[in-house]
Amino acid sequence: MNSFCVKKADRGFTLVELMVVVGIIALLATIILASVSMARENTREKKRVSDLANIEFALTLYKEKERSYPDYDAGIVIGEGEAIDASIELFSGNTYADPKASDTGFEYWYDSNFTCFGTGETVIYARTMEQSKNGNYSEVCTHASADTTNGAGPGSYIVILKQ
Repeated sequence: MNSFCVKKADRGFTLVELMVVVGIIALLATIILASVSMARENTREKKRVSDLANIEFALTLYKEKERSYPDYDAGIVIGEGEAIDASIELFSGNTYADPKASDTGFEYWYDSNFTCFGTGETVIYARTMEQSKNGNYSEVCTHASADTTNGAGPGSYIVILKQ
């Protein structure tokens, strides 16, 4: 008789192998989600800057026609159905609201008497930028305290309208 040993074939994976594979998949998923999240933030930041440029253009057209910018000394939110929205929409054909307007602190503002410069300036601004490196408040309003009335501060992106 021919005797030979037949080794029982291994079936499936060990628990350690499965845990390693699950760990690798979780690590890759975390990296991908972080990248997607950053890409979304970057997209919203670029949209804010683009929206403010479009609003600036619409308000410049408004000024050309009316000989002055709208008068809102205490500031007014853009994109919430306020009176300023009708003026902007008339000259741009669009309405604008911050991409995260449903979250607290994310809004566009128009202020015809913004005071961080010592004298009143007409400005538009995104009150909050998600990535503080994109805010220009500290550069524009050097040596000034935050405009607490409308919540502008170091995380804000400001556009000064030409007089």
